[in-house]
Amino acid sequence: MLTKQTLDFDTAYALAAATRDAAAADGGSPITVAVADPDGTLIVVLRMDHCSAVPVTVAINKAVTSARLGVLTSALAAQLVAEGKELAIFGDLRFTSFKGGIPVVTADGTHVGGIGVSGRLEDDDEKLANVGLATAGV
Repeated sequence: MLTKQTLDFDTAYALAAATRDAAAADGGSPITVAVADPDGTLIVVLRMDHCSAVPVTVAINKAVTSARLGVLTSALAAQLVAEGKELAIFGDLRFTSFKGGIPVVTADGTHVGGIGVSGRLEDDDEKLANVGLATAGV
């Protein structure tokens, strides 16, 4: 039986917490960060105090998209535009092309999940996800 490599809870939580801590430190708007396994199953969701409900759903969708497709959500958006296609071609209502979803890949190149951040401008969401990845050392 084949087993997929995935993030364990402690690593997923460390990744989410590092991202949340970076957002808290810069004094910007509160965010939600979600981390999913390669199948798009949520491992952890952290919502900062005073973050509205909308970013929760968006962060989850970004994490699921990046985890299942193994791509940056921003790259997916560019690809869809370049090919003149709609996101609906995937037939998955959780998929999104908003920036801020990043696949989580180990040092040896193994795809182990995805992270999604929402609550700020899309470019800022993507930057925070990258900071979390770098800080957590995944």
